Amino acid sequence: MIKRILLVDDDPVSLEVMAAALRELDCEVLTAEDGDAALQVLASAQHLPLGVLTDLKMPSMDGLTLLSRLRDEYPNLPAAVVSGHGSFNSTISALQNGAVDFIVKPATVACLRAVLERFEDLFSKYTASLRSDGLLCEKFARYIVKGERKMPRMLSRIVASETQSWIAGQPVRIVQMQMAVLEALENALVHGNLGVSSASRDEDFAGYLNTIAERLSDPVLRARTVTVEVKLGQQELEISVQDEGAGFEPGNLPTVDSIDVLQTHGRGIFLIRNFFDDVSWEHGGRLIKMSKSIGTH
Repeated sequence: MIKRILLVDDDPVSLEVMAAALRELDCEVLTAEDGDAALQVLASAQHLPLGVLTDLKMPSMDGLTLLSRLRDEYPNLPAAVVSGHGSFNSTISALQNGAVDFIVKPATVACLRAVLERFEDLFSKYTASLRSDGLLCEKFARYIVKGERKMPRMLSRIVASETQSWIAGQPVRIVQMQMAVLEALENALVHGNLGVSSASRDEDFAGYLNTIAERLSDPVLRARTVTVEVKLGQQELEISVQDEGAGFEPGNLPTVDSIDVLQTHGRGIFLIRNFFDDVSWEHGGRLIKMSKSIGTH
C-alpha cells in the first residue's frame, strides 16, 4: 500500500522539512499551503491519502476549519495536527473538530512514524464497512495478555473492533476512542508493569526505547499481565485496564488544563480524559476505569 500523506502548512520551510522527513519514511507527500488548497487537492485526487497532517494557524482557511470540513466531507479520512502553537485551548479545539492526534514542531521522525502507524491501522479498518446490528443490549469481553511491545497497538485495535457497533457511523469517535485506549495500554505496560517513567521519553527518546527493550527481556517483568475489560451497554461504554506494576498515586496526576501539550509526558492522560466522560483509578493506580455515555458521542 502506498503511504500517501497530505501535508498542510503555510510555512514553506516547515512544509519542506516535514515532507523530507515523511519521504524518509517511504511516503508519497502531497502538499497544500492552507485549508482551501488542501480541499482542492483532495477533490482532484484519484485516491484519497492515508491521512492528513495539518498546521493550525494558516491564512485563508485555518487548521480548525479544515478539520471540521474533513469531518463532514471525508469522515473516514484521519487527520492529525502538527503545530508550533501548542496551546491547551487550540489542542482541545483540534480534538473536538476531529483530529485523532497532535504533535508539535519540530516534528521528529519518531513522532511522524508513530502517526503513520496509526493512520495505517485506521486505513485498514475503515476500508471495511462498520458493523451495526441495532439490537445490541449488552456485550462484555475480557482480555488478559502478557508483556509484549506490540500488545498495546494490537489490543487497542481489538477493542476498537469490539466497540464499532456501539459508535457505528461515527468514525472520528472510534478513532479517538482507539487512541485513548492505546494510551491506557501503553501506560499499563510501559509505566505500570515495566516501571519506565514517561518523563524519560522527553529527556532521551532512544534511551527510553532501550530501557523498555531491556526490561522486556527480564522474564519476571515480561510475565506480568495486563487485563482489559470492555462492557457495551445500551447507554454506556465502559473500559477498564489493569496492570501488575507498583502502582502510583492518582492524586499526583496533572489536571487536563495543566498539561503542557508541548511535552510527551502527560499526553496519554490528556487524550484519555478528552474522549471519556469519566476516568478514575483504583487499586493504587493499577486499575483505570473509563466510561462514556451514548449521549456524548
